Amino acid sequence: MGCGHGFCQECLRRIPRRRNHVACPTCRFETGQEPQQIYITFAGPTESRRRSVPEIAGTMKADSLAAALDCAVRKIKKEAKAKAAEARLLSDAAERVAKRLGPVFAALEREQAANTAIIDENKTLKGRLNEMESIRSQAVDLKTQLRDQNRMLNAVLTSLENTQAERERLAQLVTKLQRSLDKKENKLRTAVDESESMRSQTVNLKNRLRDQNGELQTLMESTQTAKGVGKARYRASDRGSFSLNDKDKQIHVLEKWLRAFTKEGKQTEPAQARRSLQIERPPESVQNVDSRLATRRRSAVTQPTGKT
Repeated sequence: MGCGHGFCQECLRRIPRRRNHVACPTCRFETGQEPQQIYITFAGPTESRRRSVPEIAGTMKADSLAAALDCAVRKIKKEAKAKAAEARLLSDAAERVAKRLGPVFAALEREQAANTAIIDENKTLKGRLNEMESIRSQAVDLKTQLRDQNRMLNAVLTSLENTQAERERLAQLVTKLQRSLDKKENKLRTAVDESESMRSQTVNLKNRLRDQNGELQTLMESTQTAKGVGKARYRASDRGSFSLNDKDKQIHVLEKWLRAFTKEGKQTEPAQARRSLQIERPPESVQNVDSRLATRRRSAVTQPTGKT
């Protein structure tokens, strides 16, 4: 056996086998190898020898046969003793070899089983190592994300700390704005009411503007006539001693006012046209026209004409 114990063939045949493994009846050591035969099996007498013995015995005399038998017995005993001694030597040598090699074989089998277990464990560890590599890669990505989020969180916390006073100021500003908004809403309601009134006034202003355009057309025609008279005087007088009287000055200023009025548009008020010309004090004729136009506007606002 692999453990070093020896048994005869009959006993070995009676040993039960389990999954091609043989257990030693003495120490219960299991091995996957069949037991090795260490004793020599002597060959039996051959057929020729069995046939020759009776023939020789038939030809020999009784005394000679007895002497031959005694000699044969002694020889057989001698050979048996020699064979027995040789068998003992071989048995002792086999036992010594078994004692030496049995533990070696057992250790080798144990080492082989351990190597098989190590190989299986190595495969399992490789699978776990691959899983750990994947987990480590995910952990690195997660760590990077956490670091970025931590940086953003610190920035937000710093911003919140810095804006605490700003929030208080904004709260006060919101209160002020709310109050201002309430006032604006009141003004807006008033403006809406006034817009309705202004809409009707706009219609009246359009009618008034139509009337003013007619008056301005008449005034421009009279100005052109006065301008022709002034140019005739200028050509008739001496250039070195030429001077304008008050009426000519009024006509000249009125002409500038009309040009400014025409340039800025018909919707421009006469007072705005005078400011654009930087006339500190308009002539009396212009003042009369302004007062007359203002009177017409007031009357148009207070008394709608109904024209569109």
